[in-house]
Amino acid sequence: MPLSQQALASILTLIVTTIIRRHVDTQNSQLIIKVMLGCNLLLIAGIAAFALAGNFYLALGAFWLACIGRRAANPLQDTWIARNSEPRTRATVFSMLGQVDAVGQIASGPAIGYIGTIASLRTALLVTSAVLGPCVIFFVRALRLRKQTPTNDNTKEETLEIFVRK
Repeated sequence: MPLSQQALASILTLIVTTIIRRHVDTQNSQLIIKVMLGCNLLLIAGIAAFALAGNFYLALGAFWLACIGRRAANPLQDTWIARNSEPRTRATVFSMLGQVDAVGQIASGPAIGYIGTIASLRTALLVTSAVLGPCVIFFVRALRLRKQTPTNDNTKEETLEIFVRK
């Protein structure tokens, strides 16, 4: 991709992350989860739209949406994990997150590449979009669990522990 398109994607991401930083209360876990859900839906929709785009400009717009969705969610994800993990295990949680991401890419990458080889790149991109779908279920479940969890006196309820308990 030409440098100007990458630069514009970065500028758009910077604008969106600045808006999120200014308007999202990082002390409100429910709001963080909702915004991360929105970012992931944007990523999924962007990948699917890119796969189905009929012309360059639609594909470019879809690419930018996917970039914004992926990049804007990262700082919120880090904030959410930092707030909901104990200080003594926080580094381990972040390390494990990176490892799980890498393993997921290694495990699914060749399979999706094979789909692209035998079917089409559009199909492979649509499969990629579908593979990301379960994260939506994760965030919806997190929202429901968060609503059930009392949050009096602004204590940190450990969302990760809630998932383990249920």
